[in-house]
Amino acid sequence: MDKKKFAAEYVSKDGKMNDDKEIIDIVNRITGKVFNVDSNIKLSSAQQYAFITLCKKSGRKINKTLIDNIFKIKDILNDAKHLEIKKFQNIEKKINGIKRKNISKNNFAVGIDIQNVEEFSKLIDEKDLKKSNFIKDYFTDKEIAYSVSRSDAVETICGIYSAKESIRKTGNKNDFKKIEITHVNGCPVFQNYHISISHSAGVCVAVCIQT
Repeated sequence: MDKKKFAAEYVSKDGKMNDDKEIIDIVNRITGKVFNVDSNIKLSSAQQYAFITLCKKSGRKINKTLIDNIFKIKDILNDAKHLEIKKFQNIEKKINGIKRKNISKNNFAVGIDIQNVEEFSKLIDEKDLKKSNFIKDYFTDKEIAYSVSRSDAVETICGIYSAKESIRKTGNKNDFKKIEITHVNGCPVFQNYHISISHSAGVCVAVCIQT
């Protein structure tokens, strides 16, 4: 086979050499023969090590067990693709691991929620916070007691609900009752969060920052 013609067969349409061309060139160089991707190749032990060394210099890792007996170039290429995929997956795992560590370290997130007070009030049985099943399902006794102590209990507890929703939007998937909003000097408080609740024109808005 004409070597120039052979080489031309392994040039892609954009003018770049295919990966298999470089590996074939190495095999041809150490054997003094002309092989193609489908050729059955048998290397001596010395040729095997020469092949592994030359491939390593070109950035390719060869699995020696593949070339111990008769092999084809396409077997090497398929194994190389498998190694590249595995390498990429390992890199991806490391990157994801670093991301998770950074998220855990920084632990920073923002959540916001808005509620219509009138619509929210329709969920309250008999308009009585202490008797409502809905309120008992979503709020703790402390939250209910605090709301009842305020001049507008429904608006207050609606704001607390909005705060709970904003916290859940930061990725906190705890049950609503486990996200207990307490108050210190009138300010809403939840561990590891800064919370702000605002009421205006029948609407309440809550914003939280996870710290």
